[in-house]
Amino acid sequence: MLILRIKQAESALADGLLDEAYELAQAADFRQHRRGQQLAGRLAQALTRRGREHLDARRLQQALKDCNKADKLIGNTPEVAELRSLLCNALEEKMQNGQGKTVQLDQIRKHIENNWLSTAEEMLSETPPSSEVNLLMQQVQAKRLEADAILQKGRDALNREDFETVVELLLKAGPAGKQNQKLAELARQVCTLMIEKIRRHLDQGRIDLAQSLLRQVKPLGENDLEIQQFSRAIQHCRHALEFLTRGQPHQAAGILRKLKTLLPDAHWLDAALQSTCRSAESLDSLLTGPLGLALPEDSNYPSAAVKELDPDFKKKPLSSPSDFPVSPSPAARFLLQIDGVGSYLVVCKSQVTVGPISSSQPPDVGLIAEPNLRNILIERSEEDYFLHSESPISVNEKMVTEKLLADSDSIALSPRCRFKFRLPNPASTTALLTLSAAHLPRADVRQVLLPDREILIGPQSNCHIPTPLLAEPVLLHWQNGQWFCRTKEPVLAGAAAINRQQGLPLGTPLKTGPLSLVITEFH
Repeated sequence: MLILRIKQAESALADGLLDEAYELAQAADFRQHRRGQQLAGRLAQALTRRGREHLDARRLQQALKDCNKADKLIGNTPEVAELRSLLCNALEEKMQNGQGKTVQLDQIRKHIENNWLSTAEEMLSETPPSSEVNLLMQQVQAKRLEADAILQKGRDALNREDFETVVELLLKAGPAGKQNQKLAELARQVCTLMIEKIRRHLDQGRIDLAQSLLRQVKPLGENDLEIQQFSRAIQHCRHALEFLTRGQPHQAAGILRKLKTLLPDAHWLDAALQSTCRSAESLDSLLTGPLGLALPEDSNYPSAAVKELDPDFKKKPLSSPSDFPVSPSPAARFLLQIDGVGSYLVVCKSQVTVGPISSSQPPDVGLIAEPNLRNILIERSEEDYFLHSESPISVNEKMVTEKLLADSDSIALSPRCRFKFRLPNPASTTALLTLSAAHLPRADVRQVLLPDREILIGPQSNCHIPTPLLAEPVLLHWQNGQWFCRTKEPVLAGAAAINRQQGLPLGTPLKTGPLSLVITEFH
């Protein structure tokens, strides 16, 4: 996680986002790393240069902020001291030019309110004595004493591992806790210790204790990637339990597999996954035995999207393509070609990488793009899709590294590599990537399907593949490791009709009504 923060800071510095880089560089562990130290030095130099620019433009407050930030990063170096000296001279000159003592005292009050106590003290020491100056000096001392008291109580509580008290004290400190270096360091220490305890609790299967600690630490580190990861892990635990209590072990197994990637050292997950898989196998055995004959033939219908098209649908699917490897028909990535409609790349994964085809880590969706671009990750979690990127990319003309995706979001890896994220049917979690200024190695493929459980082909605009060829929708749906075709017309392979209980074969031309299609491997 440290290397990731350093990379983010380097990217922000390269883009001229000095304040964003400064926020990332404040952590103590950041400057303990050699690469972080070097970056802090470069950032301090950039802040000093910008401070001089502000000073030359008579933007003294902005110059003073940059000077303080540079000082906090690398200390009172000759360059920082020179800038501070010039600032003090400029402030003094401003006072002499008619701004007067009142303006200076207002500035000092603002510094005290913003908890820049060192700057306030320095300005007070250069201000002629008066009752107002003495009062402001007392306010600075009171704030320092309050921070010292909180710091001492916090350290004592931390030694007792009384995390709840430490967090309560730090939240009580408010903005002062972020500006006070010692309090900020205490906050980082308690976050680090609590994160480590949460990890141990999750590895040992004490989800209850992990939940309690996570609730306490969240206010201190809502943006911390590890805290977000643990929140997701606990959410996965809840969802898996929900599916199990509803008698849906296939879905629970899929979530437990995701959970294992988040918690690789949680050995209790191995036993839970084995038990869940056995339950799923037992359920399959029952449903494929004599009891299964009691089910209506069309009971394999998949999801809420289909309910809109078939009011008689009552049963939820036993699995989704993200839960099991596709076998033996289409692979996890295949090509769907429909005569008179087009060709679609279909990627049956809950986590899909998109990037240049020449990348050192081949993406699931390889685009013809600049080789220096980074891969991005599009992750489906329950009913939502999330975008993750190591470096900022453009989504709807805004630079982001993470985003909850919505229908019609425009994503740009670069000006020449753009595509649109679509959720054609609000009742379905199957998504569509429509390429605009981007190309796959196959020029005839311009769209990528990311199916959850189904692909709807039909005349309505909310179908995943709309086509005027059909009067009624055709459904491709996932069940027990295979894709099936649901339609009122028979599905023909050549002249022979396919049994509805059989999965769709690979590389065989298929026809149902006016629709002709073939599923092939994608290379």
